[in-house]
Amino acid sequence: MEKEAAVLFFTHLIRNFQINVYRFRLPDFPEADMGLRRTLGIALRPESIPLLREIAPETIYVVQDMFLWRYTLLRLPQSEELMLVGPYIDEAVSDETIMRLMEKLRIPPARFADLQRFYHSVRVMSSDMHVLPVLNTLGATLWGEGRFSVESHFFQSETDVVLEDILSDPPAEEGQKIALIEKRYEIEKKLLYAIEHGQANQANAILSLIDPLQIDRRSPNPLRNMKNYVIISNTLMRKAVQQGGVHPFYIDQLSSTLGRRIEEATSIRELKQLMGSMAHKYCLLVKNHNMKGFSPPVQRVILRTDAEITGDLSLRAHASQLGINASYLSALFKKETGVTLTQYVNKRRVDYAIFLLNSTDMQVQTIAQHCGMPDVNHFIRTFKEHTGKTPTQYRRSVFAHP
Repeated sequence: MEKEAAVLFFTHLIRNFQINVYRFRLPDFPEADMGLRRTLGIALRPESIPLLREIAPETIYVVQDMFLWRYTLLRLPQSEELMLVGPYIDEAVSDETIMRLMEKLRIPPARFADLQRFYHSVRVMSSDMHVLPVLNTLGATLWGEGRFSVESHFFQSETDVVLEDILSDPPAEEGQKIALIEKRYEIEKKLLYAIEHGQANQANAILSLIDPLQIDRRSPNPLRNMKNYVIISNTLMRKAVQQGGVHPFYIDQLSSTLGRRIEEATSIRELKQLMGSMAHKYCLLVKNHNMKGFSPPVQRVILRTDAEITGDLSLRAHASQLGINASYLSALFKKETGVTLTQYVNKRRVDYAIFLLNSTDMQVQTIAQHCGMPDVNHFIRTFKEHTGKTPTQYRRSVFAHP
């Protein structure tokens, strides 16, 4: 039980480094190459790696393959189960190194973009500084201090298979690559259209068609690449909701919050989930703050109400701010929104009060002040008119039903 707990802890730790960990039994073999061999048309089989048949107990193997990618391999104690960690590389691989490697392995130049994409996606992690110290700790836990060994291996037994498979399976035509790029842009265009029109379900369905791992790599760090992609998506979605009639005041609040969450994310999985959340939130923004169809005076009243919720939001104050007749503004607002200005302002203040009641433990009189209604009795009456409950009753009902 203790050893299994150590293995699970090690697995969690390594995956936090954005490196894959696989547990398997022969003849099964994991897809541990992030698609590189599949892209090149190579089948990585257990029989092509003699080392797999020779795994000794109480031994940790650090293996470098013909593509300069590293893997760590070991047999778990008292088991036929193997653990494979990787791939990762010791240092970032330059384009020149990739070209030299292709020349050595006689890989056609047309495959350069494929290899470049995968080298830029694999995790850079020093074996000596990062991986081996963790492995030594794991080995000491599994077998005891000084009772295991660490061996380094380089295998290239795949070379003949690589040459045969690559030469018999020509790369995709350049036109096909262009078609893939065009398809991705078309999907993104549909996504932005859905967001512009507040179609949340449609946006999430379209998002499922996008594979961020197919986007060109700009950094050797996969997490950084994913963050870059989500940042770009945030910018595109922001522009889409602006096209949907949402004022920049609302957009900036959401975009800034999402920008912070992107940078704080610690895993690719978290970023993928955030992408879906982003699309949903931007669609809600369009539904809740779409100002298309409103005249400029009504737009300014709505914006000022949300921006200055504690201020003087009376009809007279709005009219004075806009420099127009109060009666005209009142009639125009009712015609375009279907409610009076007073009803709208009170609704927005109650909505804000509900948010504060749910997210803070501030006293009711303090919340009333933050909602621009310093008369607490008037605040309570207004709140009850809209919700059927007093603020205190509302808060109790919320916490009574987790």
